[in-house]
Amino acid sequence: MLKQLLFIDMDGVIADFPEGKSFLWGRPNFWVTVPKFQWSDELVGLWGEQYDLHILSSTGGGPAATAGKMRWLQEHYPHLVQGAIFTKDKHLLAAPGRLLVDDDQEKCDAFDAAGGIAMLFNPDSAQDRLSPFVESTLAWLKEHLS
Repeated sequence: MLKQLLFIDMDGVIADFPEGKSFLWGRPNFWVTVPKFQWSDELVGLWGEQYDLHILSSTGGGPAATAGKMRWLQEHYPHLVQGAIFTKDKHLLAAPGRLLVDDDQEKCDAFDAAGGIAMLFNPDSAQDRLSPFVESTLAWLKEHLS
């Protein structure tokens, strides 16, 4: 049986992208300085067991930013590199039964409007409550993708 598709954003979901620093995206080696969130490995591991997991990240910052994100992904989650998708138009991948986890409300709204299901990810809600947060996220995914 095929697993359902789950797209996750990188920056703000698994990469602790510094808020307000988008002007740095295109600078050489910027992405090598971006750390993972403390919960990233747990989320990627659990989501990867349950779903056909793909990175779906924006191309903001141009080719240098996309190359930097690929280097970051290769270092932290090499098993997700092959299926990674980089586009500013995430909603084009929306379809019934497909889910997007993103920290950008506009991206979530567009994905929903295009026929997918989007979950707004708020990194602040995960801090200090990692296990309950992971459990509630998985419950939400199961409810919306079954």
